[in-house]
Amino acid sequence: MNNFKKINIYGTGRYVYLGPPDTQFDKDGIYHVTLEVPQDKAQEAIKEIDAAVDKEISVAQKARPNEKTVKRASTPYTKEGAIVTFKVKSKFKPLIVDRRNKELDPKIAIWKGTTMWAEVELRGYNKTMGSGCSLCITQIQIDHLIKGTGNGSSHFPDRGEDSSLPPPEKKAVY
Repeated sequence: MNNFKKINIYGTGRYVYLGPPDTQFDKDGIYHVTLEVPQDKAQEAIKEIDAAVDKEISVAQKARPNEKTVKRASTPYTKEGAIVTFKVKSKFKPLIVDRRNKELDPKIAIWKGTTMWAEVELRGYNKTMGSGCSLCITQIQIDHLIKGTGNGSSHFPDRGEDSSLPPPEKKAVY
C-alpha cells in the first residue's frame, strides 16, 4: 500500500494518449493527457501540488544540511493566462470509466476536447534535477466524450481524381 496523496482534477484534455500509449520517447509507451483547467478552479490542485513539493524540499534539506538551497524542479502545471495546464501521466493503463462508472470500451479513441476528471497521485521526488512532484494517473472518469476513429485514415470524403495540389515534378531521364 502506498501513501501518496490523491487528488481529482477536472479539465478539458489537450494532448490525449489514453487509448494507445505515446511511444515517441519510451518504447513501452506512456499514457498521458494535458488537462486545461480555468485558473480559478485550479487553485486547490496547485495548493496541494505545491505542498507536496515543499514537503520534498524539507526532506532534502534535512538529508543534505550542508547545502544552502535545494533546487526546485519544474512543476507539473503551467499557467497560460486564464488557463492552467496540468500534465498527468502513467506507465500503466489507467482505469477509464464514463459518468455512470461503467468501464469505457478500449476501442473508443478519446480525442482532444474531451472533458474528464483525472484521479492522480502526488508523487514527490528528490533527484539531481531538483525536488518536485509528478502527477500519476490512477483513473479517469469521462464527463463529455469527443471520440474519433483513430485509425489514421482521412475523414474527408473522396472528391474525385482532380487535386488542387500541384503535380509532382517530373525528373528528366538521362
